[in-house]
Amino acid sequence: MTNDETPILLRYELSPHEAPSEGVYFALATLLHRSPLDLDPLDDAVDPDALDALFRRRRGGELRSVEFEYLGYKICVCATEIQIHRSSP
Repeated sequence: MTNDETPILLRYELSPHEAPSEGVYFALATLLHRSPLDLDPLDDAVDPDALDALFRRRRGGELRSVEFEYLGYKICVCATEIQIHRSSP
């Protein structure tokens, strides 16, 4: 998913009906041992509606991935999973 050399801190598998924006909250909350409700708003880093829309089922089986920084971590989202990496200095 990413060519980055930073190790994956957490790999979170999205359930078939889970929105990627929700998955980001749950993945990072798991890593940080916090409630998803205690995290800063995702829209400080990315538009959650746009993120979810990007991964809605499309014809042709196009593969997509998105990377962004959130709460000091690099978040990599694809259709089936979320990977969390340390941010590069």
